[in-house]
Amino acid sequence: ATTTGIPYGTVNLMLGVPEGETRVSNTAGAGSLTVEFGTLSLLSSSSSPFYAASKKAVLALLDRKGQKTGLLGTHIDAMKGTWTDHLASIGSGTDSLYEYLLKAGILFGDEELLQHFQVLYDDVQRVMKKNQWYIDVNVMSGAHISP
Repeated sequence: ATTTGIPYGTVNLMLGVPEGETRVSNTAGAGSLTVEFGTLSLLSSSSSPFYAASKKAVLALLDRKGQKTGLLGTHIDAMKGTWTDHLASIGSGTDSLYEYLLKAGILFGDEELLQHFQVLYDDVQRVMKKNQWYIDVNVMSGAHISP
């Protein structure tokens, strides 16, 4: 476990974090466990901690959105909770987090996740949409990075 609630990139549920595992987690990987872990919780027992742990990870990532942009970076130090890559994108690295916020919100009737999805969606529209395109930006400043 990390103090931030953000999981390492690799975790064995029986053995824990492998020795030498990097502290850097991909945002999509760390934030897209809610559907699977929520389903596991429903199938195993009402006291299963899996959904709560996966939701805690999502909320920990959302707590670290860029103040000016409201967006998420693509990679984060799971121990420090700081972005190691300041690229904000809707492509690989973050796309699954957006998707799973919406899916888990609908599947489990989780209004909090649905509200977070709507806020992120609105911030993507506000900061990243340029004409008919979505551009990659700096997570903190919103400055255009690519394409």
